[in-house]
Amino acid sequence: MRNQLRLAWRVIRRRPVLSAVIALTIGGALAATTVAFAVVNGVLLRSLPYAEPERLVVLWERSLVRDAPRNVVAPANYYVWSDELRSVSHLTTVFQTSGALAGDGEPEQVGVMMAGGNYFTLVGAVPLAGRLYGPSDDVEGAPNIVVISEGLWRRRFGADPGVIGQTIQLNGNPNTVIGVLPAAYDFTPRYEFASVGSRDVWLPPRFAAAARNWGGRYLQVIGRLTPGATVESLRREATALAAELRTRVPDRQTGWDVTVAGLHDELVGDVRTPVWIVFGAVTFVLLIACANVANLLLGRAAERQQEMAVRSALGGSRADLFRQLLSESAVLVAAGAAVGLVLASWGIGALVASAPDLPRLEAVRLDGRVIGFGLVVAAVIAVLVGLAPALELSGSGSGRWLTQRGDVTGRRQARRMRDVLVAAQVALSFTLLVGAGLLLRSLANRLDVRLGLDATNLVTGQLSLPLSRYGSEDTRELFYEQRRQAPLFRGVEGASLGSIVPMSGDGQATGFWKLGEPVPEAGQAPVAHVRFVHHAYHETMRIPLLAGEYLDGRDRRGAPLRVLINEAGAQRTWPGESAIGKRIAMIWNDTLVAEVAGVVADVPLNTPDEPEMGTTLYWDYRQVGVPARMVAVLRTRMGEAVVPAVRAEVGQLDPVLPLFNVRTMETLLGNAVARARFTALALAMFAGLALALAALGVYGVMAYATQLRTREIGVRLALGADRAGVVRMVVREGARVVLPALLIGGVASVVLSRFLRSLVFGISPSDPLTLGGVALVLGLIALGACWLPARRAGAIDPVEAIRND
Repeated sequence: MRNQLRLAWRVIRRRPVLSAVIALTIGGALAATTVAFAVVNGVLLRSLPYAEPERLVVLWERSLVRDAPRNVVAPANYYVWSDELRSVSHLTTVFQTSGALAGDGEPEQVGVMMAGGNYFTLVGAVPLAGRLYGPSDDVEGAPNIVVISEGLWRRRFGADPGVIGQTIQLNGNPNTVIGVLPAAYDFTPRYEFASVGSRDVWLPPRFAAAARNWGGRYLQVIGRLTPGATVESLRREATALAAELRTRVPDRQTGWDVTVAGLHDELVGDVRTPVWIVFGAVTFVLLIACANVANLLLGRAAERQQEMAVRSALGGSRADLFRQLLSESAVLVAAGAAVGLVLASWGIGALVASAPDLPRLEAVRLDGRVIGFGLVVAAVIAVLVGLAPALELSGSGSGRWLTQRGDVTGRRQARRMRDVLVAAQVALSFTLLVGAGLLLRSLANRLDVRLGLDATNLVTGQLSLPLSRYGSEDTRELFYEQRRQAPLFRGVEGASLGSIVPMSGDGQATGFWKLGEPVPEAGQAPVAHVRFVHHAYHETMRIPLLAGEYLDGRDRRGAPLRVLINEAGAQRTWPGESAIGKRIAMIWNDTLVAEVAGVVADVPLNTPDEPEMGTTLYWDYRQVGVPARMVAVLRTRMGEAVVPAVRAEVGQLDPVLPLFNVRTMETLLGNAVARARFTALALAMFAGLALALAALGVYGVMAYATQLRTREIGVRLALGADRAGVVRMVVREGARVVLPALLIGGVASVVLSRFLRSLVFGISPSDPLTLGGVALVLGLIALGACWLPARRAGAIDPVEAIRND
């Protein structure tokens, strides 16, 4: 083996350029495949870092009216599930929000996780320092304590163990730090409320006794299956309990069911398909690269036929020759694998830094499993790319290659093998290009959706007023009005406030009905999304008024209630009628009764590709209760450059109150389509690489085939053949390979595009325009790759071709 490897290295060094091209091609394709597998491994395959993760489950309420399978949970339901479900133990709640952290340094809005007292027991967490709270801390009247995250501990407190026992101010309230939670036990809920995207401090929720009285829904519930129970058995038990609750508490539970899922499936369910699609695309690129390398090695094999014949004549067995040729392939692939693993380590770091909010992205790393995968793939590549030339050369007869340059049959067999490899490249490239085209057109459709507002020059920032200092509605209203008016003198064209802005991911919804008609039975009322706004909100956002009038200064506390409704909601509620002047009732704490003042344009709530526009009701926040959390909306040509001035204004009003989540509306829109854009661009990048490799493969095969036929073409030209006819002959031979490959690729694309059904928007997975466009582009590029060697063949000098032969 040592002799074979030494000889292989010597042979490779004789062709350094070709060897470098092969190694780099393999290295690049292997790096892309390894990075893609690192994502698959970290996001989909790796177990959650919790105790017995396979037994962890998530429970949601399911709205039957809205067909919403994952609705947040009422605390009362949590208590009922805890008391009566036997298939699950250690149920706990989580609720993510944010709070103002004051103390040394600038005030900072930090992520707050309200996790039940048994959360840490549920996930098996062990503190880095101090202790973690338990059920005894999660009761009314217990001392104010807080657990801080490892990230906050290192960022704000310099990883000082002395922070344990210190007091920090959170939302104006003192809390004693009792422990530090390792990053491994973090948990990302599906829903966030005025969150900053991280969980920096952990607090027990300490539900009051009134929480059992079937109030609002806002929790996420997780639990651990009892020994012997399964997700399916829990689902059956929870469904039966939900049916009983619809009878037991009809006014609150009618129209509600339960959704149960494993925690791992819950966390990665939304990205499972895109991740596998990207991995499949990278695998296609790897196969195309292997076919290209195999073609290069086949071309080199033709130059070594006499060498192999001499070896055979001197006593080398076919097995010896076969092993020697595979050794040469192995050395080339080993060099490429070394390059690939280095590139993969860089690529994984870049991906983690730049990828959108993929769940479990922190688990994506170059570990032993990923390296092992890369090495196994490298070994497979060594066999795949070395097999074709090894079979051809190790089977060559010694006698004929010692006396002549080759026979027609051998050349035809090699040519057929190269044609098959090229056809495979073209077909695989076709499939990738169709997938990329569908996703790119879907992305364009998402970005082209009518938003119902003018997103340019809009800046948003959140404010959260601590109730310890802003406990009354009067103090909150005074602060908001002062803050809203102050920036108008500093380059802001308009300013307003809203409880939730579009594309932010937040949401509030409740039931409503038309007055003058029978009140719907419990759980049967239509559901509306609710927004509490300042009366200048729609003018600032430039949401068009379609009928009636906007809210205005008359809509203040104590005045008759008026409401705005969106166009889709008005048409659904009063089909064929004008909504202006109609009256509705809405359940919100107490029942609110209001007159419709105006109809405004539809605005997507969270993503531009929402399947159906729901009903949205806009209320002046002063009329229904001034909330503690609001979003400031500023229209300014200064963009985010205006933020320091706004922060200064907020600081003058309250020096310990931060302005957080400052983003432009265009940024929010970009974030809403971030995953779709990431998948589309990744697939487009790999499809472009596949197209380049396929074009090079077609060109290489046709160039080599033309070179082998130089003497034949020279004779044809010497006998009077037309040069244009020679060009057509070579292009025609290339077309015999390319056109069937396009047909195969088209059929494969139609079959495989069904896996994209959940990712495309505004377009059919078998869109004929995309299929036809890809076929045209790929066909022209492939035929262009055939034309270049054909043009060179048409320019052959017959005399020189015959003399050199």
